[in-house]
Amino acid sequence: MRIIEAIDHFESEGELVRIKEFTDPVNEIAEITRKMNSMKGEKKALLFENTGTSFPVLTNLFGSKARMDFITGIDNINSISDKINVFAKEFTSSDYSLKDKIKLISLLNNVYKRIPKEMKGTPKCQDVVMFKPELSRLPILQNGVKDSGKFITMALIHTYDPATDIRNVELCRAKMLSEKTLGINIKNHSTANHHFIENDDNILPVALTIGGDPIYTCCASIKTPEILDKYFIAGFIRNKGIEMADCLSQNIEVPADSDIVIEGYIDMKEERISEGIFGNSSGFYSCKDNCYIMHITNITHRKDAVYLSAVYGLPNQENIYFNKLAERIYAESLNFSGMGDIEDIYLPPESTECNIAVVKIKKIYPWQAIKVAHALWGCKQMMHNKFLLITDDKALVSAKNSLANKIGKDDIGETDIRNFKLLSEAVIQNYSPKSNTLFSRGFLDSSDQSSPYKGFGGKMCMDATYKFDEESLNPNTSDSIGMRNNSNSTFIKFIHKDEPVPSGCRIAVYIDNQICTSDISLCLSVAGLYSDAIKDSSFREVNGDNVLIIDISNKTATPLL
Repeated sequence: MRIIEAIDHFESEGELVRIKEFTDPVNEIAEITRKMNSMKGEKKALLFENTGTSFPVLTNLFGSKARMDFITGIDNINSISDKINVFAKEFTSSDYSLKDKIKLISLLNNVYKRIPKEMKGTPKCQDVVMFKPELSRLPILQNGVKDSGKFITMALIHTYDPATDIRNVELCRAKMLSEKTLGINIKNHSTANHHFIENDDNILPVALTIGGDPIYTCCASIKTPEILDKYFIAGFIRNKGIEMADCLSQNIEVPADSDIVIEGYIDMKEERISEGIFGNSSGFYSCKDNCYIMHITNITHRKDAVYLSAVYGLPNQENIYFNKLAERIYAESLNFSGMGDIEDIYLPPESTECNIAVVKIKKIYPWQAIKVAHALWGCKQMMHNKFLLITDDKALVSAKNSLANKIGKDDIGETDIRNFKLLSEAVIQNYSPKSNTLFSRGFLDSSDQSSPYKGFGGKMCMDATYKFDEESLNPNTSDSIGMRNNSNSTFIKFIHKDEPVPSGCRIAVYIDNQICTSDISLCLSVAGLYSDAIKDSSFREVNGDNVLIIDISNKTATPLL
């Protein structure tokens, strides 16, 4: 699928607005996109056709369910996990009849068809070649008025493992330093950074791509095991192998249908430089970070290339739908890699990336939730998670029966961890703060501003699974499950610092006075972004109830964009 095809389709469906008037890539395009995202209702994709360059700019492409369904080619993102399950079960089965073996041959053939393939001939991404690289010819955006410069925000960086030659592609941020240099910002824990550090030759070839089939950006946004090629996932979704083309000046492959390709290298002998501040996906300006210097050797693009860009700020609409795709792939890839406890993963819209996560497990032994929490925090997909809520089917079914008695069966909804009403009841019944809260420390996103150390801070797991007898009472406390579950019990309350903690709530969160406590979505976003799970948490007894207190009031941060 070409971006142009997506644009035409979304325009016909009322999902995209063309803006023909001149709009400045410096601040103006980003501000218009943020204002559109702050409006109620479905958020449109915006195509800015007059940018003062040869390239139109497309923002908010991934910002609605309808657009993500079209991009992924499915009506229901959940069906991706069904496809993965079929492959996993067939490959891991140990009992093969002749019929099963024939079926497996067919399955292997289907896998082969989805493997990335080398393109023959001149690819469309090389229609136009800039032998003398000039970054100023691209409509690179400045997202915020206090940003330290112009940033490419939806670049896919391509690197190879120096030891195994396995390809890696992931989203990165790149700051324009000069006409021929970019500052590449990647996370310390990322695969690309490992490739940089482990390279013995000092000179590491890299390529940045922008655009192409939108599914590439979706897949690049997902953390997967290093042996799993993102372009195989893209081919898996597209039901065909992705065509790859050799770069002209670097020994590296990129998708042949990319809109823009920036080729170059990183000299590891050069010191990393300060990137300056940048308005990131939290809606706040991040701390200054260091970046690698990429020396550009060539820029190529399609004749009809579209410059795809992300605009950051609250609400960050595109992250919501990236998370929905990530949920399905995370759940299945984790189980396929040996963590068979997990039945479902939910990354709420307010989780930004995975600050907040809800996990449903298949519980078969006491304190299993604690084991799952440690395992999740130790894997690549969920290593940046801060707040983890774990429940199970028995807890949800019990909660559903309880709600049926309170409000009637018709008002409950599906037995699903995305059903907040049902999840809240499961927490009320099965979570007692002192007994069922696990605190730990580990890796966080390096842009996190609440942790005591950069990229390292507190984590919290709340165990709301149905309890075995030996779990129901902590011998070191008087805190037990179910003793104070009444009609006034609530899962979570957001309150201002001058308000008393309400009786019956399991979790109380202190929020700054300028934030409306009835705006649950904003409160959850701020709680996930600007609290450290250990430093800002405490327990308090309120009218006989043990309450978990999370205090994020009076936090200082660089102003909202």
